[in-house]
Amino acid sequence: MLHRKLVLRNDAELERVLESGRGLEGPSADHFIERVNRPDSTGATPLHAAISSAAIAATVKAAGPKDPWAPDSGEGQLRCLRLLLSSGASVERKYFGRTALHLAAAAILDTAAAAAAAAHAGSTALHLACAAGDSEVVRALLAGGASSSARDGFGRSAAGVAARCGFLDIAEPAKPAIGRVDTDTEVTAHSLVAALHAAGGAVQAVADVCASPRRARNAFCAVRPPGHHAGPRGAVGGQSAGFCLLSTAAIGAAYALACRREVVRRVAILDYDVHHGNGTQECVRNVRPTERVESFSAAGATLRLSRVECKPWLSEEDGDNVFFGSIHGFGEEGGGGGQFYPGSGGPVDQSAEPSVINSPVGLRTPSAQWRRFMSEKLLTPLAAFGPDLVIISAGFDAHAHDPLEAGALLDSDFEWMTAELVGLAERCCDGRLVSLLEGGYQTAGGPLASLGRAAAAHVAALMDPTLVGVPWDARACGERLESGIAAAADRRSKRSRTDVDYTALQAEIEAEEGGGA
Repeated sequence: MLHRKLVLRNDAELERVLESGRGLEGPSADHFIERVNRPDSTGATPLHAAISSAAIAATVKAAGPKDPWAPDSGEGQLRCLRLLLSSGASVERKYFGRTALHLAAAAILDTAAAAAAAAHAGSTALHLACAAGDSEVVRALLAGGASSSARDGFGRSAAGVAARCGFLDIAEPAKPAIGRVDTDTEVTAHSLVAALHAAGGAVQAVADVCASPRRARNAFCAVRPPGHHAGPRGAVGGQSAGFCLLSTAAIGAAYALACRREVVRRVAILDYDVHHGNGTQECVRNVRPTERVESFSAAGATLRLSRVECKPWLSEEDGDNVFFGSIHGFGEEGGGGGQFYPGSGGPVDQSAEPSVINSPVGLRTPSAQWRRFMSEKLLTPLAAFGPDLVIISAGFDAHAHDPLEAGALLDSDFEWMTAELVGLAERCCDGRLVSLLEGGYQTAGGPLASLGRAAAAHVAALMDPTLVGVPWDARACGERLESGIAAAADRRSKRSRTDVDYTALQAEIEAEEGGGA
């Protein structure tokens, strides 16, 4: 009946029917909503029919000759649409694969642009509006609850489609709503879900490398947001959370000790992000029970609540079963007296139980020095610790081409670090190793960007079959280190330094400059 009234443009009668449903409750209300969404023989709901009817009327009117069936302003159709929506009409029900929102967008927007956007599977009405550059429709869809984070068949957001089509003024409002945890850490409505999936990926990877029979020898989790600045209770040390929400590496380690105890009794986390993993370190130190005190002011008094916790660990007896090591940039940044973020992990920031070893290096430390520090300060103590599982916080922002400009490493350095850690895992724990993505921000260029290349080198070393079953040895590591440094130096020398006497050349230049004065 509702379809027929729409087709015949009997707006007043349709309004009367829809108004009769207001105020209904219980089964009567459910029946009324079912009636409003009941499809006809073709599968179209009344809302589909209403939009199509309004679109036809608008098209005929725009063509020139007056349509006697359509009101001059189209106000009747708009009222019907509003009434259908307020009466419970579903915008998600599909008609030949298209929802009512698709029909509405296609009717309102420029036909060519809408058709181009709709050609991609998974496009939403917001994608269509952004592709057409219609800011009014974009605002209306967003106000109506359209998802700004939905992706089309090519994985593009609506904002991405707008930017690609040159509508930058539309791209900005079409971005997902942003909030801030602190000055650095922005979040959307989906950030916590993403962080939970990242932590879940770490847990699943640990389960796979610890399973019997083994489901994986090692694993790399390309997850975001990163986690190594998130402590037991969020940000630590008065610093920002550094884009992190959950301490992914610590969660994976705690899961291993709690749920894979038959295999893992000692776990090691090694972090080579250019920033100190202050959050992971605090989680590791929290393996010993710590007191948490919170104060609340109310009615002129202050209430203090105190509790002892050991988060995220299951047992307080694991103080000597957890190892954390970090090599990272440290020191003054930019000459203004400020410390490089987060300013922790200095040379005196060490502990025995749990084992915390920090190896701070200067900003833009060259490859050879970085490798020596890692070999001597971290790999040797890690081998002595003898872990049953190795977890890597794999940050790639120490790369020379990362926009932070805090490191000087190359792809080959990340390959070397990974190969040494794989060998160490082969020696100590039958190769059980899980790597988690942390920092790395040069993404322009896709696989050719520094993040893509460094991660590819990292994964290639994880998958290198020649490393399987070859245990790590400190002496052999030192020999590989020095030979690799020497080979790199040779490659950087275009010609022998004996070809030019630079001392004599400098003296000649100075003599010429002096004579000219």
